[in-house]
Amino acid sequence: MRSFPHVAVLALAAAALSLAAGAGCTPPDPGVPLDRPVYPTGLAVHPDGERLVVVSSDFDKAYDDGALLLADLTAVRAGLAEDASEDRRDAVVEGVYLRAARMPPFGDRPVFTSGGERLLLSTRKTNLVSSVDVDVDTGFSCGHTDGDGTPRCGKSPLALQVPETDAFDVLVLDEVYEGGELTRVGGLVTQLSSSMVHFFRDDRAREGAAEMQLTGSLDLGDAVRGVRSAALRTRDGVKHVVVAVETTTVTASAALLVLFEPAVDAALFTVDVTEAMGAQSLKDVLVVPGVGAEPDAVIVATRMPDAVARFQIDDLPSGPSLQLTAVAETCAMPTGLALDQMDNVTRVLLTCQVGGAILALDPWTLAVTDAVRFAGRNPYDVVVNPLLPEAYVSFFLDDTIGVLSLVDATGVPRMSLRGRIGTPTAKPEDGRE
Repeated sequence: MRSFPHVAVLALAAAALSLAAGAGCTPPDPGVPLDRPVYPTGLAVHPDGERLVVVSSDFDKAYDDGALLLADLTAVRAGLAEDASEDRRDAVVEGVYLRAARMPPFGDRPVFTSGGERLLLSTRKTNLVSSVDVDVDTGFSCGHTDGDGTPRCGKSPLALQVPETDAFDVLVLDEVYEGGELTRVGGLVTQLSSSMVHFFRDDRAREGAAEMQLTGSLDLGDAVRGVRSAALRTRDGVKHVVVAVETTTVTASAALLVLFEPAVDAALFTVDVTEAMGAQSLKDVLVVPGVGAEPDAVIVATRMPDAVARFQIDDLPSGPSLQLTAVAETCAMPTGLALDQMDNVTRVLLTCQVGGAILALDPWTLAVTDAVRFAGRNPYDVVVNPLLPEAYVSFFLDDTIGVLSLVDATGVPRMSLRGRIGTPTAKPEDGRE
């Protein structure tokens, strides 16, 4: 997964705040908008394919809260189909956010349980993992409600405090159903500024503070300064976690991929990405399952240089081994990865912050097979609908969500922009107009 945008974006947000303060502007209403995102980051499509969760991060702290928004994808498709704009960058649909919840700022990509009943996500700075019940009709529920009836998430007992700094990626490891109802979820959370992986239990059969509890921890090593991304791999009933980490010692720094079974005493299987292909930093990691007897693979987005790399996973008696099989240059500042698998076609989608690029890549050669460019400012997360040939991209600086079609009118795989959810925020004045 991705860290928050590059220092240039931070400077832009800081400059905007400074100008507002210097001009003596009236402070904005502290109530975070509940009908549109503010600095959208993470996205998740409900397993039914008809709802989209958008995380509104409140990155510049203009409000007291962040938010979760629930969009109606049926309304999105209908609205964009009716828009006659010749340039699909101008096609916009409004009023499709059905429900909302307030939550702490600095949230990132949420993750659904397999049936979509529950949503787990982390919020940086507050270092929380929050559990949210989701109903496609009634919206979010997390145990607390504000005076205006809006759910407020990120509070005990449905929020877990993580010991170290910058809780980031959350993975669902297992689910327990009783009488057809989801009762318990086991998961893990990684952190951008710590070597610790924490395992937790979200158990609604328990009461009070016992509902969400830490169940153990795994230390990835003294040299690890943080986990940049995490993904889950399942093969023949065996689970492995794949993490992209960065290390620092007295003499050197390196970027590593580490595989381990999700257990506190797990053995670590490591490949040095810096040594293998030269990258000094990693951004996102994605598991591409092999078909039949074909091995699984790990795709990783790198920085310094901006590239993507493919590592094949060989399952040996001694444990999994990662072998570099392909490297390709890519667009500037790659950030997010997603897997598109439909109708026997597999593609990897990649967002890049510079140039507003969204690329489709061949998962074996990493060659670019399709691209959408300059569709929005600072594309961040990208997710694929599990049931329909469409994808969604959060445009961090536009406060909008891009809607992509993954096939053309004849059903041939081809990526194109269908339009946006929301009107783009105006670009800041820079004195050149």
